[in-house]
Amino acid sequence: MKTTEGKTYDLDYSLEQLQKMVNPDQFFRINRNFLLNINCINEIVAFSSTRLKLKLTTAFDTEVIVSRDKVSEFKRWMDK
Repeated sequence: MKTTEGKTYDLDYSLEQLQKMVNPDQFFRINRNFLLNINCINEIVAFSSTRLKLKLTTAFDTEVIVSRDKVSEFKRWMDK
């Protein structure tokens, strides 16, 4: 887990378990590796015709991409 302050913590839970513990209005699982808080999203950029790239308030070593199968659901979540 990485906080908005850039601190990293090891957790004894899988993303699937964490997803069940958090408020679904505040958190969304964008792919196999990321469960994001809505407040961490700075910008949404079209990455390809079927995916989105997110620019976050906290830097990551890798690009943060919404998977193809999650894009529609992610857009609906952002529109709430």
